[in-house]
Amino acid sequence: MKIGFIGDAFDPTAQLFAAHMTELGAEVFPVHSINSAEAVDRYACGSTEAFLAIASSLISARKPVTLLLRRRAASEDQVEFTRRLQLLAAVLSNAPQLEITLMALNDAVAKTLKLIVGRDITVLPPVIVTGGERQTAILDAVARTIQFGDDASCTCDADAVSWLRVSAKARIVAPKELDTHNADLIAYANNCTQRAAQSVARYEPPLILFIVVNGVGLGHLTRLLAIAEQLRKSAQARVAFWCYSRAASILEAHGFEVIQRMTWQHLNVEKSAWEVWETADFARLFRDFAPAGVVYDGAAVPASLTNALRMVGTPPIALTWLRRAMWQNHTNPEYLQAAQHCDLIIEPDDFAATADKGPTTWQQTSHRGSAEFLRVPAIGLTTKSDMLTRRQARRKLGLQLRKRTCLISLGGDAFGRCATAMQLIEETANTAQIELVIARSPLASTADQDSNGPRSISVFPLGRYLSAFDGIISAAGYNSFHEMLALTDVPLMFVPTIHARLDDQNARAEFACEKGWSLSLPQSGVSQQRDTLAKFWDAVSQRSKRPSPEMDQTSARKTADLLAERIR
Repeated sequence: MKIGFIGDAFDPTAQLFAAHMTELGAEVFPVHSINSAEAVDRYACGSTEAFLAIASSLISARKPVTLLLRRRAASEDQVEFTRRLQLLAAVLSNAPQLEITLMALNDAVAKTLKLIVGRDITVLPPVIVTGGERQTAILDAVARTIQFGDDASCTCDADAVSWLRVSAKARIVAPKELDTHNADLIAYANNCTQRAAQSVARYEPPLILFIVVNGVGLGHLTRLLAIAEQLRKSAQARVAFWCYSRAASILEAHGFEVIQRMTWQHLNVEKSAWEVWETADFARLFRDFAPAGVVYDGAAVPASLTNALRMVGTPPIALTWLRRAMWQNHTNPEYLQAAQHCDLIIEPDDFAATADKGPTTWQQTSHRGSAEFLRVPAIGLTTKSDMLTRRQARRKLGLQLRKRTCLISLGGDAFGRCATAMQLIEETANTAQIELVIARSPLASTADQDSNGPRSISVFPLGRYLSAFDGIISAAGYNSFHEMLALTDVPLMFVPTIHARLDDQNARAEFACEKGWSLSLPQSGVSQQRDTLAKFWDAVSQRSKRPSPEMDQTSARKTADLLAERIR
């Protein structure tokens, strides 16, 4: 049965009301207008106001209606509230053809409002919520916030998440006197039937949706792919990708289901309009497939996602934020407030963590709700056991077995941005008789390719082929930084990319240089750059070895296990 919901789609009472109907096997979704030919079997109204606003259209549609009646909220005038109920009674009296069911949150509401409406009112049965032991949560009805436990930072806006998730996690108390409606809401939420924690997914193994942003490079995609591969290997979950990246073909080549999406920039449309469409599409997928969890990797959790997760008709779905640190120190710390929408925040470690000066290290998140925070070892896609030998890698790449060869991997469209540095690198490499091989990212513009320049390769994952090279010049993005350091011991030089949307690559590069793990190409000063390159080419020519930090080769699997534990 399809039920069109009329009213505030993010209202906590409406979320619980809709959950009752979905438990009966119905699909509930918001509608914004009434059409007699619309593909719905009945309508549900979340309030008297919502019903009265389109009563004539509902009567004309000749489809059954369920209306949830509420007691007066503090903001409502008593006289106006009573008049509204009297108007409802008059409308229903003049429309005997309308098949309508009136419901209320408890018996006291039903008895009180029956005296005004003059009709029987059914009490809404308790809905079933899935979760473990409930903690105490404090509702501040004036500030419209909920605090979980005794920690004031464990606070979220009262409507930040679906109340299906709130009632599963906590028993709500209110120290201050509440209006009758909020008192009814809390009593109903606390009375929800608790069942042992188990997946709400419709599939075995359960489905997890990974969301890939349209990043500057491949970092977000690669990190999620590493975890997805481990979930698939262990058969703990089926993974599908909701992908904004232009590199979606990489995920498809690895055998994953991909839902290709377009950003508002791709479509050249207004952002506000796009967010409405995207929210609706997220919500439709959540209703249709009921994933056990959603994993988002990026700095700014999108409103289209968090809105869809708390929309009426959406089942309770756990949200995990995979959030790497090393943000640039000018990054807006308000992004961190998205923690209030999450159940779990996972922060992969960084070799350069002690050099991190970004807001994840100093900004106190005032709204993180009930989210659990976990730090895991640095995550990489390629492990040492995945790597080809030097001979295998050179043969696959078509490289001469004995010639000194250096990899240039600056990522994305960096070659267009680093044209001056590349000219100097090519000039000095030629002098040192070092062959250059440029790794072209799938995101790189074909316009940046130079048929007269060094030869280029395009392979993924690049980490498998690193043993082919006698030296490496790389950007200092998360994945490149950790894989280049941990998987190789050849001379390494970082060329940090400075970009407003990227992490603090400069801090990473400087840290590695101080530790003796690499060199770092100066941002300016040709003479300093020449000196650094001369030192680097000398090390490559001598096939020098450098110290390498150890990387936990099982981090992706451990992270996959953490996710799997929380969806069962």
